Amino acid sequence: RARADSVARVKNSAASITPGSPCVRAACARAAAIQVISDDVARRLVDGFGVSRGRLFRPHLPLQQIEAADGGASGEPAASGRYFLYPANTWPHKNHVRLLDAFRVFLDQASPQADCWTLVLTGSGPDPFGILDADVARLGLEDRVLRVGYLDRSDYLATMREAGALVYPSLNEGFGIPILEAQWAGVPIACSQIG
Repeated sequence: RARADSVARVKNSAASITPGSPCVRAACARAAAIQVISDDVARRLVDGFGVSRGRLFRPHLPLQQIEAADGGASGEPAASGRYFLYPANTWPHKNHVRLLDAFRVFLDQASPQADCWTLVLTGSGPDPFGILDADVARLGLEDRVLRVGYLDRSDYLATMREAGALVYPSLNEGFGIPILEAQWAGVPIACSQIG
């Protein structure tokens, strides 16, 4: 019996694109073509699963059209004053703990004018062991770190536009769309060397 051609779409979840993942391995084995969001995801499939690059394709992301449509949307920033913004769920590879350490160093070593900066964390996700809250307390950042959770799109874009800078210390990304959103908004960016 002939098999119909199929396309698998592999998301950018670092946890799911590991060589031991039976779901990803099975999808890659069955699919005639595999859609990826970035070169990093493609590299992980080639290196970890032996997928031929010829079976991979990456779609165009119409971010400019999306942002143009949202550009006139009104929203309320989640913070005021001078702040760094990190829009990320609280998964370990997002590297929040290292960011908190770096923010403490920034506050300790920067000029007195840096005393007005805060760090705004958006996104959702579990912090099942209270690691972030414990580190915020350990570093004495209770009045400097604002965890606002998930924001609707218009409030998120307003928060991005008003940010002093986007910080993005993620250890692994399939794409990292907030970096493009910050560029679109004209917001300075400090990020890790991600895929």
